[in-house]
Amino acid sequence: MRCTPEVMDDLRRPCRRKDPRSHAWASHPEVFLSAEVWNRPEKGALAEWALGLEALAVKLKAVAAVLLRFIEDPENRTAAVQATLRSALHHCALVSHHEVLPAVRLFTLKSGAAPQEWRKGLARSPKPVRTRNILPHRHEADVLSDRQRAVLRSLQAASDLGVPEATQLAKEVAAHFYACAQLAKHARHVVRLGPSTPRTKGASLVDRWIQAPMRCKSAAEDPGPSPILQIGPVLCGGLDAAVMELAQGTEQIAEADKRSPHMRSEASKTPELQRKARRPSSARPRVKP
Repeated sequence: MRCTPEVMDDLRRPCRRKDPRSHAWASHPEVFLSAEVWNRPEKGALAEWALGLEALAVKLKAVAAVLLRFIEDPENRTAAVQATLRSALHHCALVSHHEVLPAVRLFTLKSGAAPQEWRKGLARSPKPVRTRNILPHRHEADVLSDRQRAVLRSLQAASDLGVPEATQLAKEVAAHFYACAQLAKHARHVVRLGPSTPRTKGASLVDRWIQAPMRCKSAAEDPGPSPILQIGPVLCGGLDAAVMELAQGTEQIAEADKRSPHMRSEASKTPELQRKARRPSSARPRVKP
């Protein structure tokens, strides 16, 4: 995959979501992906194709390891067998480097999720496509590229020259080739139909994603103590607190009257302050600065 200016601009572009806290659906991304696949089937078709290519890349890597083991085997020292095995290894590398890995990298870069998350999301869909269970069809041999056909011819030639394991390798690789070809054909057909109408009603999935609550409660900012409201000369955290303070002050005055005459004179000033506090602001005398 070439690093074009468009790709570099996408990499430099900052994330739209400025909130560093994790999202409510971040712990289960497959739920969001399955809902988006249900809402936009063309995304599901492209994801199926990309996952099939990823499985093909893994298979080609395993086949290359087996071919290297065959090349180093003392029983395969003849020139014809060595040339055939090296040709198969060369064509496997070409298919992986030019046809498979660029598409997998582009999917990983643009899809917004890891391949394993897409695999779980597609498994939750009503009818997931099982790429590994698709068998090759002989009448669709023309859908393969020249490099892919060269890989199959080389493996079949190695089997004819006395490498029996190459026959099973050819069947497994062909199954992956045909599966990816079918998934690519289906994806092109779905994309050619154009974007479908969203199946969900009301707000879109992106809007619901943005408006959903945050998952990590510990990362939420502490709002801190509530601001103190000034109601007349009384400073309190609310009207209920002011009423409770006034009620407690009346009880303290009654107890002070019973204890000592000195405290009775000090406490007698409290009812006057309470009456001034209950007086409306319009009736209070204004003090000039």
